[in-house]
Amino acid sequence: YRGIALSRDGRYAAVHEHEGPDSGDIWVLDLAAGGARARRTFGPGDKLEPVWSPDGEWILYTGPQFNLYRARATGADAEEIALNSLRFPIATDWSRDGHTVLITNLPATGTHVEVTAVTLGDTRQPATVLASPFFIEAQAKLSPDGRWIAYLSDESGSGEIYVRSFPDAAREIRISTAGGMLPLWSSDGTELFY
Repeated sequence: YRGIALSRDGRYAAVHEHEGPDSGDIWVLDLAAGGARARRTFGPGDKLEPVWSPDGEWILYTGPQFNLYRARATGADAEEIALNSLRFPIATDWSRDGHTVLITNLPATGTHVEVTAVTLGDTRQPATVLASPFFIEAQAKLSPDGRWIAYLSDESGSGEIYVRSFPDAAREIRISTAGGMLPLWSSDGTELFY
């Protein structure tokens, strides 16, 4: 299993079950039922990095041709493309109000990894949140109140965890001092794990 994501209620885990080069699907494990598995994606190509919607109804993931797809957690409907306007997008978080998804991607021109926010709805218009001359800004996670993002950056010359105000990104605080990756907020937003 790769790319493990817990549902907000902690009952389910969405995972990428890696089956080989360019092959793997998203499965949902029912943790309350001893890990009973249900496949949620089908067809060729890798399906990577699942992220749950706050209501537990949808799972976002990166799929074939590096588009963002979504599938119902119940498997009731066919998978569908959620966004195809970014290069190499990987969803990293979905806001608690259900309106915003944070995505790590490569800009249309350049090779520096950046963080983009997409407001869901009819337009699904991406807006850059973190873009800098540094090579990597990625793995962004929203605080429970939606006012801060924690993320990985190589601003110091190595990977460290930072926090910035959101959505303005005006205030920055460095959290780690000896390296860090994969930040995760506590449920009350008072702690960061990485």
